[in-house]
Amino acid sequence: MAQTDYKFEGWMGLDSSSSEGNMVWQEFQPKEWEETDVDIKISHCGICGSDLHTLRSGWVSFLSFYVS
Repeated sequence: MAQTDYKFEGWMGLDSSSSEGNMVWQEFQPKEWEETDVDIKISHCGICGSDLHTLRSGWVSFLSFYVS
């Protein structure tokens, strides 16, 4: 795959303390683009209550993941 000059960065919830506001701003590598993917321009985003519940391990043990 060709290299790009794009830099991906954002707030990361790395463990259960993230639900208390302990998120970190860092670079990340998104998944490799596939022809079945959809490119959507996002102007605003937020954290849903279910995101916080997941970070607190409210359903199962916390699994670190990135949404790309």
